[in-house]
Amino acid sequence: MRRGAKLYITTNNLHYIGYILKLIARKEIFDPITTEDSVYPGHCSYYSLRGLGRLLEDLGFVVQSADQVNFLPHSRYYRRRLSAVTKNAVTKAFPRAYATHVEILCEKR
Repeated sequence: MRRGAKLYITTNNLHYIGYILKLIARKEIFDPITTEDSVYPGHCSYYSLRGLGRLLEDLGFVVQSADQVNFLPHSRYYRRRLSAVTKNAVTKAFPRAYATHVEILCEKR
């Protein structure tokens, strides 16, 4: 990217409560490899807000804005509705600490 170019990134939050609940239930947080090339491909990495910010700074960017945001589909769209209701309730109770996603706006030095 040329100097002064802006980059906006949003990705899954490493500290998302849904992942924590899955780990407590002894389930995998990574999506299966079979989801690659599908509508919802698997993730190979998760980032915290601080970790992604440091990575971008190491790559020559200046972070201008960094935040945690929640994208929560209604529980009726999940296979396990009770789990979804629990996850969404906890996420709404602690919207910053366990947000679903991180977003960063940065500029190339």
